[in-house]
Amino acid sequence: RYLPRATPWLLRYLSEGRTSRAHTVAAEMAPLTTAAYDAHRNLISAGGIEAGLIRQEGYLHVWREADGFEQTALQRALMAEHGIASEVLDGDGIAALEPGLARDFRYGFHVPEGGFAVEPVALTQAYAAAFEAAAGLAKLAPIDPRTGTA
Repeated sequence: RYLPRATPWLLRYLSEGRTSRAHTVAAEMAPLTTAAYDAHRNLISAGGIEAGLIRQEGYLHVWREADGFEQTALQRALMAEHGIASEVLDGDGIAALEPGLARDFRYGFHVPEGGFAVEPVALTQAYAAAFEAAAGLAKLAPIDPRTGTA
């Protein structure tokens, strides 16, 4: 009974999953993602926030079987298309990068410049505190969460 109501959503979902749409979204997101780490560093510096809350030490995806790795072909192509450095690794390359991993990982995908928040909640709280300290909320009236009004 719900299918007629869900059909518009399902059609939109299928439309968004097209490869051409992935290329469009990647092109729109590339300027944001490539500048994100530097933007975080700038905010951390300006806010006097602990620098160790973010790290840019890369990330590695590994698989034992080829099928999982092959499913990243579009992701890898989009990253290359937008200048994001990455490298494909075999078992020896994985072991050289992460010697503690089991030797049965034979397929790897490494993004050496990838960054991440070590403590996402702590980082968000530090940003909020820095914003408040800079009188960022002083001009705003409290918002009633039930009505969305001041």
